[in-house]
Amino acid sequence: MPLSALRNFPLILALFFGLAGSGWKAQSPPQQTQSFKSASGAVAISARLQAIAAAGKLADLYWPDFSDYRRDFEWAYESSNFSLIWLNNGQPTQQALAVIQALQASWQKGLIPDDYDASRWQGRIAALRSSTNPDQEARFDAALTVCAMRYISDLHIGRVNPTHFKFGIDIEQKKYNLPPFITHDLIHAASMPALLADVEPPYNGYKRTQIALQRYLQLAAKGDGPPLTQVQKAVTLGDAYSGIPALVERLKLLGDLPQTAVVDANSRIYTGTLVDGVKLFQSRHGLTADGKLGAETIRQLNVPLAQRVRQLQDALERWRWLPPSFPQPPIVVNIP
Repeated sequence: MPLSALRNFPLILALFFGLAGSGWKAQSPPQQTQSFKSASGAVAISARLQAIAAAGKLADLYWPDFSDYRRDFEWAYESSNFSLIWLNNGQPTQQALAVIQALQASWQKGLIPDDYDASRWQGRIAALRSSTNPDQEARFDAALTVCAMRYISDLHIGRVNPTHFKFGIDIEQKKYNLPPFITHDLIHAASMPALLADVEPPYNGYKRTQIALQRYLQLAAKGDGPPLTQVQKAVTLGDAYSGIPALVERLKLLGDLPQTAVVDANSRIYTGTLVDGVKLFQSRHGLTADGKLGAETIRQLNVPLAQRVRQLQDALERWRWLPPSFPQPPIVVNIP
């Protein structure tokens, strides 16, 4: 070592120990610290998603066990190297919010909202807005993936496999390849309603049933009104009937009697206007449209609207069992 360097060596040591004694520490550049946090967060998210995939369960869900979708879930996240697909900077993407909106409105499709955690999403979104951590983000992302898969499958092929009820219908060939649909179509959808509409059956009967369901959901919210009085003998035109006020109310509620129809609600006589309304009701419900107010017609008029809603929901389920196309024109029989 040169003599000049040796002369300065005590000064260098003094400076070094002086700085150390004053508490001075080398600081990493802010961007390096942030990068380290991001990298460590990504590693934690990846590990959490892999653990959820291996378990096939997520306690956050209304139905925690998703083992029937476990392989689809795993394949979906393998395509993204087990990184988040629904969150950006800790917040839901536009597509994520659109999917959540569809899950919350699933009752309009005749489905059960709790199957897709419909009532829980607002709380989860609010929690993300207040603070986030890798585990929370991974659980949110995983929950949305599972619920989206369940919703798409139920909307396309139904909630229940018809073979369980010994129906000779094979839905296996209808099943979607869910992983690419989620990771390629859903998370990049420009119009979520349009994409999800393509998932549903293409039949006009299905679409009409869905419209009827919306109407009966609105009617059920208004209440059934007073029940009609049962009869021993069929009431015909000109006969006296004590249940005329309830009949007028029910026919107008169901739309079989125009709101503008002039009927004396206090009358006890079965008039022609009411006969026409009853005929329309009978025709819509597969009854003989003779206008006679018999026991079966009154029974059908008294069916609770909530039960009609359930019938329409079941009808939509059966529509979803059908194949997307037929090799030749089918013959459709309305057995009910």
